[in-house]
Amino acid sequence: MQLITYKSSIFLCFIAIFMLIAGCNITGTEYYSPAFTIIQDSVENRIKNGTDFKQIEFRAARTKNAEGEMINNGLEIDILSIMPIPDNDSQISELARQIALPVKQALKNPQDYSYYQINFLAQQGISRSLKKQTAKVIVLKSSEL
Repeated sequence: MQLITYKSSIFLCFIAIFMLIAGCNITGTEYYSPAFTIIQDSVENRIKNGTDFKQIEFRAARTKNAEGEMINNGLEIDILSIMPIPDNDSQISELARQIALPVKQALKNPQDYSYYQINFLAQQGISRSLKKQTAKVIVLKSSEL
C-alpha cells in the first residue's frame, strides 16, 4: 500500500514541477478582426487595385504570456494571388510594404500593432479541390511603415 502511495506522490511531484516549468513559458494567441476607419471592402479594394490578388483576409493576433500580460499585437494579412509570387526578395518586400501601408493607414488604432505579417498564398489545384499554400511570409515592424 505504501509503495503505491510513494509512486503516486513521485508522479504528482513530477507533474507539479513540469507544470511550474511549463507555466513560465506558456503563451497564448488570440485572433480577432481588426477595426478599420473605413469599411473592410474599401481596404481590400485599395490593395487589389492594379494587382492579380484574388482574395485578402485580415486577422489581428494578440499574444499574452501566462500572467495575461500583452507580449505582442500584430496584424496578419493573407493574400491569395492567381499569379506567381515574385522570387526576388527585394520585389516581394516592396510588395509587402505596398500592402501593409494602406492597411495601417485605414486602421482605427494603428499604434496598437507592433508588426504586420503579410502571408502570400499560392493557389493550387482546380476549383473543386482548391488548396492554399504559403508561398512567402514577410514581417514588417510597424515603425518601418
